This record gives sequence, structure tokens and C-alpha cells, in this order.
Amino acid sequence: MVNRYPRWWSLYIVAKSFFYVAGIISLVFYGVIYTAAALTNDYSTYSEYVIGFGCWTLLFAPFILNYSIAKKRKQKIQSVLSEIRATGHFNPTKDSEGWLFWKNTYIGFDYRKAS
Repeated sequence: MVNRYPRWWSLYIVAKSFFYVAGIISLVFYGVIYTAAALTNDYSTYSEYVIGFGCWTLLFAPFILNYSIAKKRKQKIQSVLSEIRATGHFNPTKDSEGWLFWKNTYIGFDYRKAS
């Protein structure tokens, strides 16, 4: 059987799963605790604000980064599609097109020209 992934891929999957389970839960927990402590305490320190809002930043930054990368790739794919459609060899209808936004995947069938 052919191995499709490199050896380090399994370690990456384990680390990613650990982050999803332990990292997200702990960032939400500490974010809520430190933000509440910083906003409700009259004698809150600068470090409480930094830790509280730092947890929220670390929690949302990867999702915002992935969204912006996916949006840029979608624009690139759309520009390539518009160039291909300008040739007249490929012009699918809206019903025969599909987008997977997070995977940056486009699939389209042109039934009139069989392509």
C-alpha cells in the first residue's frame, strides 16, 4: 500500500486534535475568567487585561487568518474561471457549479459542450 502522507503527518494530526480539545477549552475558560476579573475588579492590573484579551485573540486569530486566506484563493480561482469562460470553451450554468469554500475547491460541468 502506498503511503500518501509523510511520517510527521500523524504527529501533526495528534497536535491539532490536542489543540482543538485542550487548547480551545482552556482559552475560552481563561479568557472568560481574566476578562471578567479585569472588567469587574476596581484594582485590576494590566496583566489581567493582557491575558484576558490575549486568550480571545489566540482563539479567534487562526479562524480569521484561514478565512482571509480562503477568500483570497477564491478570488484567484474566480479570475482563472473568468479567463477560461472568456475563451468560450467552458461555460457551465449556475446549477452545474459547486464551491467548497473552506477547501477552496470549485467544480463545474458544462453539459452543452461536454466539458
